[in-house]
Amino acid sequence: MNLLQYITVIVISTFLSWIAWLFLLFFVNPFSAPFFVKLLFYLSLFIAVASTFSLLGLIARVFVLRRKMIPLEATTSFRQGILFSALIIAYLFLSSKNLLTWWLILILVMMLLAVELFFISTRRT
Repeated sequence: MNLLQYITVIVISTFLSWIAWLFLLFFVNPFSAPFFVKLLFYLSLFIAVASTFSLLGLIARVFVLRRKMIPLEATTSFRQGILFSALIIAYLFLSSKNLLTWWLILILVMMLLAVELFFISTRRT
């Protein structure tokens, strides 16, 4: 997959997932919705945020920082978009269940940081 195809897929998935999330946000009652609808809410938000941050990260790396290794930058921005999206979804889910505490978020951030450091340390240059 070349860069243009990758960006096209990311843009389309971003657009569709934001539309799905907005539809669920405005047209579904969360108090009477079954578990499957709540799962779709979090899943569509996860995909929307991950693809948005992946695209923004790729644009920042390639066009602002002028990095030349585009496949490596695309992989890195995609991974970091997923990790950041996981943090946001975990925050929202814990908040909805009244389980959110500062130390739990700190543990989650440390775990995601450890995953990112693992990928950085195993990267071949």
